[in-house]
Amino acid sequence: MNEGGTNFVDTLPICQAKSKRSGVRCKNCAVKGRRVCYIHGGATPRHNTGPKTREGLHRQHTANLKHGAYSKESKEERQQLAKMVKDAKNFISCL
Repeated sequence: MNEGGTNFVDTLPICQAKSKRSGVRCKNCAVKGRRVCYIHGGATPRHNTGPKTREGLHRQHTANLKHGAYSKESKEERQQLAKMVKDAKNFISCL
């Protein structure tokens, strides 16, 4: 505490976010220049319009690839395999 009796934290703005369930306001300090704290989105960059170049877009699409099970190529491969199995079953049933 300083001479005036107020703490430095007391002068910071409080987060404006409220809980959906209880309706109680968040008690964290808001990020400088924002109305909410870092937990409620105050730390996210403003006006981010995404990648500006083709290379940036490609880097964004491939950056979070973990296993590729749901990639376009994997889906097409599974569809082709399923078609081959179906054709094989039809061929065997005709024999």
